[in-house]
Amino acid sequence: MTQQHTPPQPKPRLLNVGVALAAGQAGCVTVVIVLLAVALGLWLDSLIGRRGLCTLGLVILSIPLSLALMLKLAFRTVRRAAITLPTSTPSSKEE
Repeated sequence: MTQQHTPPQPKPRLLNVGVALAAGQAGCVTVVIVLLAVALGLWLDSLIGRRGLCTLGLVILSIPLSLALMLKLAFRTVRRAAITLPTSTPSSKEE
């Protein structure tokens, strides 16, 4: 009879920290995109001479962009976590 070596299970704390870091990264990306949209909109409004039209338009257009980047970051994080985590396979009995 042979003993099977089971890989160590990842600590839940490390997984929680990874999830928190991914959420923080996605939140920071969203804030940066919105701030860039506001700054660019204000600059364009000052060039054109209108008040708020470009700013409002760019902020509205930044919403789908930030959502797409959040999804991309989340999927990349999940893919990396799936690669690093060992997959549990049912043990087969040797006869």
